[in-house]
Amino acid sequence: MCESKNSLHNWKQTYSFNTMSKNIHKNFSFLFFFILLNGVFTHSFAQKITIKGKITDVTTKEVLPFVNVYIKNADGTLKGVVSDDNGKYTLEVENKKDTLFAVFMGYQTGKKVISLGLLQTIDFKLIPDDESVGEVVVSGRKKDNPAWAIIRNAVKNKAKNSPANLDTYQYDMYNRLEGYIRPNGKGISKMKLLKEMQKVSSKYPQLKDEKGLPLVPIIVSEGVGTKYVSKKPKRDREIITNSNINGIGIENTEGLGDILTKSSVANFNFYNNEVVIFQKYFLSPVADGWRVMYDYDLLDSVMVDKDFCYKLNIVPKNSSDLAFVGTLWITKKDFAIKKIEARASDNANINFVSGIKINQTFTQVETGVWLPQSIDFEMQVKDISDLIPEMYMKTHIDNKNYIINKPKEKDFYDEKESDTKTIATKDTTFWKEFRKDSSLVNQLNVTSLIDSMKAIPAVRSYTRTLTVLASGYFEGSKIEIGHWARFYAWNTIEGHRLGFGFRTSSLWSRKIRFDTRIAYGTKDQKIKYNAHLRYIFAYGKKYAAIGIRRLEDIEPLIQLNLYESLPQLFLAANRFGDISKIRPFFKQETTIYAEKRINFDFLQKITFSHRVLKPLYNFGYYAQEGITEISTDLTTSEITLQSVYQKGSSRTQLDPDTEINLSGISRPKFSLTGVIGVKDVFGSQFEYQKLFLDISQRNMRTGSLGSADYNFSVGHIFSPVPYPLLKTHLGNNTPFFVNRAFNMMQGFEFVSSSYASFSYTQFFGGFILDRIPLMKTINKKLKWRLLTSFNMLYGTMNEKSLRLLPTQTATGDPITPFYILTPNKPYMEISYGIDNIFKFFRVDFIHRLNYLENNGAKSFGIKFLAQIKL
Repeated sequence: MCESKNSLHNWKQTYSFNTMSKNIHKNFSFLFFFILLNGVFTHSFAQKITIKGKITDVTTKEVLPFVNVYIKNADGTLKGVVSDDNGKYTLEVENKKDTLFAVFMGYQTGKKVISLGLLQTIDFKLIPDDESVGEVVVSGRKKDNPAWAIIRNAVKNKAKNSPANLDTYQYDMYNRLEGYIRPNGKGISKMKLLKEMQKVSSKYPQLKDEKGLPLVPIIVSEGVGTKYVSKKPKRDREIITNSNINGIGIENTEGLGDILTKSSVANFNFYNNEVVIFQKYFLSPVADGWRVMYDYDLLDSVMVDKDFCYKLNIVPKNSSDLAFVGTLWITKKDFAIKKIEARASDNANINFVSGIKINQTFTQVETGVWLPQSIDFEMQVKDISDLIPEMYMKTHIDNKNYIINKPKEKDFYDEKESDTKTIATKDTTFWKEFRKDSSLVNQLNVTSLIDSMKAIPAVRSYTRTLTVLASGYFEGSKIEIGHWARFYAWNTIEGHRLGFGFRTSSLWSRKIRFDTRIAYGTKDQKIKYNAHLRYIFAYGKKYAAIGIRRLEDIEPLIQLNLYESLPQLFLAANRFGDISKIRPFFKQETTIYAEKRINFDFLQKITFSHRVLKPLYNFGYYAQEGITEISTDLTTSEITLQSVYQKGSSRTQLDPDTEINLSGISRPKFSLTGVIGVKDVFGSQFEYQKLFLDISQRNMRTGSLGSADYNFSVGHIFSPVPYPLLKTHLGNNTPFFVNRAFNMMQGFEFVSSSYASFSYTQFFGGFILDRIPLMKTINKKLKWRLLTSFNMLYGTMNEKSLRLLPTQTATGDPITPFYILTPNKPYMEISYGIDNIFKFFRVDFIHRLNYLENNGAKSFGIKFLAQIKL
């Protein structure tokens, strides 16, 4: 890249200074560095002065980011820098006495004399000015910033320049991911395994960061292949032909290979209004609403490769926003992004992840569209705890050989099972052909280095421990023991519950999976078990399987009629304490099912189940209206049809039960479930029909307000049945906040035969707190986030189902009643809260708005939630 010394020769500049309100323009920087380093030093050995300093508000002591610090050269040109997020700057000037200026909108200009010392510290404490200086004006347009005209044109031409303008395209790609840790001498850095790993890596001088701190490689992966992208239908398919994955504590499963060797991990499109990074929405510098978060400085006009470009400085108006800081090169001819070097602001309200950097260069194809040529992505994971060392990750992608608008057959873009069957290539000669940078992977054989670390006994032990904590199973070659959370529990019905379980691994068979667990209660002296056998026909987007399960175990009422799996830790937690309060049943159930992905957006499942429910609390019912004999056990046989649709082709399936969204972009999930109860089949007592629709979305973008979660559910049971077969609404008697529950509703309060519910939670992030003058400064360290939510539930009860409920059991014990919602009077609760307290905790202040006359109802409560969020 060659930069022109005659800066901005195509811009006629006229300046006028206008009086403007400090409150409106305090964070707007008016001064641009139009001519940088215009000229050369008289000789290469001339001494220079290095000046460092910090800029603050003289009254509030608040640091001032993005302040212009500069000197004036004899020819009238400027040389300067902009202070960083923390108000710090570093400037190098020639060894001569001069005046240093600090200029910031809303403040008086700071002036200080530079001495002749070669290393100086000059701090500025700027004084607020009621009359702030006006803006730069370009001839022919008053009160405007020359950079704004360029951004306006870039936004105007996005549709023409964006990859979205192409119907189809394909290209060859090389992707590399490197992961390192920086031992800090604390916590696990003192462990023997890390000390031994550090000892090995210390033999290589290259394995040090810019501060000279040691780096320990823990993973390196490379992939070579071809990516195909289609607009209609909106699909992409990435075929990896060669791969190389090596890491400590990492098993190269097919799903993990998708993550590590494909380009989805760094697939950023700045032509979209928002760039999604780890499910955080960063506003693009060329977004339609750029004026909300950004300002720009026009720095220079330069040649990048063969394209003449305008070079702009990207400046967020609020350093705590999810916005980028950096430099943007816009082509003069097409107003397209030629190059961008962007990083997330250090004060951005995001946890654990810092040092996010994205460097992208673009190339123009024959249709005029600009496509990514190279992508570099870096990030650090830190501040989880002083006991955990920092982790550093970088990804590099090279794209070439673009083929434009040559479509394939529609079904070509569906992922094939053969896509994951890549050739594992460790030959360094092969990979050198694709490495064209100064990466550590290119400088030394990191793959061999990781292999040598794996041989260390302490590292092998660590790898096994890490796997157990993550999966819940102690891995063997073909049999895995677990889940460890099910090994022990104590409750009032079973006493001491001792458990054991195991499952087969893919090393035993990729097609056939078997898992089982068994438990024994010392008080009830009963054996419980769950055995599950599954045959998997295909993985990935064409996933298909059949299975059979037999279960005899204790389950609470709330789990009897759920049609989605629950986390193992949640299920294990229900085994502790006085479980009679959660209305437990001893369930004997046999289930046969078949499930298939029609495509990766659509999953279809059919299930037949037969179950016998034996209550372990005071319960009884009339088998049908008009019969006075009270029954206790329930026997059902039912067929369930479930269709799940969620659009999005960036999800990767790690195993048959786990998938992740690589793009981070949230889309609505639709689930339609129909249940048919069949009478007189294997002794079943009831005939009924149920229909449920659930629509939900997580991390839905709501513009500058942040993001939201919502859930809409409707359901109807068409036949009269005893209440355990109806809808028991999820209340919450605990002090902990539960997502999708009615948190001020009692644990067993309302039952319905027909219902409609809606819940909505708005996460404001730092949008509000970071704009309150006093709180803004405090929240730079706290990084608290405001949220508010609303829950509403309509419900009705079939009168015939009510008449099946007696007031007492066959032995005369009272049956605990439940409440019924009044038609046209929904149950409602609202809450507001603070998220991200100490980066782990959330507190909600919840108001119950009605049905306060119910026994035990409370109008207000405080609930807590511990979670890990970025």
